[in-house]
Amino acid sequence: RGGYTRGEYNSGITADRLSIKETPVLSIDITQCGIGLRSDRIFIGGGKIWAKSGSYGTTGMGQGFLAGSASSFSTVTITGGTIYAEGGSYNTNGGGICNVYTQAVITGGNVNMNRLCKDGGGERFKQPKNTADTPLYCTVITVGEGRECSKNTQVLGLTIKNGTSSYAYGINQMFTDEDGKIYLWLPAGSIVSEVKTINGTYTGSCTTNTDTISNRTGNIWGTAAATFSLQGDMFYPVEDIELGEINRPGEFNL
Repeated sequence: RGGYTRGEYNSGITADRLSIKETPVLSIDITQCGIGLRSDRIFIGGGKIWAKSGSYGTTGMGQGFLAGSASSFSTVTITGGTIYAEGGSYNTNGGGICNVYTQAVITGGNVNMNRLCKDGGGERFKQPKNTADTPLYCTVITVGEGRECSKNTQVLGLTIKNGTSSYAYGINQMFTDEDGKIYLWLPAGSIVSEVKTINGTYTGSCTTNTDTISNRTGNIWGTAAATFSLQGDMFYPVEDIELGEINRPGEFNL
């Protein structure tokens, strides 16, 4: 909405205001910016989104500024979904979502920001925050290990505390990735103790830290990570069952 354009200035999707609430899969791999070049507001509340810029591009999502035009800024608000955003490897302004011109506001979702460039510049980036303007740091939970790892699986619940209070975090259409990981963005000192997926309940403890390195690849803010363990047996959902003549509910052939 708001003047949707596809492919403007080598971007995948641009719009004055872009809203993604429910979508099965959206994959953008493009030269300049995956999603939201010159979009001042982007809202993501669900779906599986993979946004990647080219090697010489900038952000995977939310690059407000365009060279040769007046400076502008993007705000990317994420309340749910499963997002992977990758910036270019040769551009010092190429963050996954955040950069000099983009502010991420995160209150939910599995949000993996991958920065490929390692030549500095990250110290100028706008740090993600929540709606209370609290700075956020990434906390990575691996949901199980080995045969009990919950991969590509929907998250049904999270237990997070910040201080003595529970911390609300949106899980609409939130899935673990192919490695069973979830990337949570939380205030410093937050403690994650439980993750529920379709496969079962996983417990552990991981405390969000404030480690920040501006010239590394991957994520700049926060290095907290832990592997949680499955409690009890692993449940495997069975889909597309067709009932035959001898296994309909209430019917028995003795």
